[in-house]
Amino acid sequence: MLTRRSITDKVNTARLAAIAQEAAEQCGRLTVPPVAPAAPLHAGAGCMGCHTPLVGDERRESPPLAEAIRAVPAGPWAWLVGPEGGFERVELDDLRRRAFVSTVSLGPRILRAETAAVAGLAVLAGAGRRLERGLIVRRASCPGPDDMEGQDV
Repeated sequence: MLTRRSITDKVNTARLAAIAQEAAEQCGRLTVPPVAPAAPLHAGAGCMGCHTPLVGDERRESPPLAEAIRAVPAGPWAWLVGPEGGFERVELDDLRRRAFVSTVSLGPRILRAETAAVAGLAVLAGAGRRLERGLIVRRASCPGPDDMEGQDV
């Protein structure tokens, strides 16, 4: 997904697909996480189907991820993390207006995008939850795991 702060000139979808393939092989997965072309955040958030989006929100009073997942239906979920610099206020406002989106916090510290993605997946795994597909928003689109088995982030 593309945010206002995404850097799209360095996105190589073929390379990301190869990384997803190698990660699946390394951890013994039978399926390879799909790598889709990048789409604007507002369009991607609206077409998540049956996935419940959990959005990292480091700048506002959002409940901790571990607490929030008790209040939302069991997966499948999508875990969205902003790019370096975070989501812009208008992007978070748009996401918060959607009834099916839950904004969550990973604590008082602002983490790098890569660290926040893994930290959020670790919290979900620690809570005994399973992700059907993790959608991680960084500088642009990147592959996410089909589930937590193998943790090939």
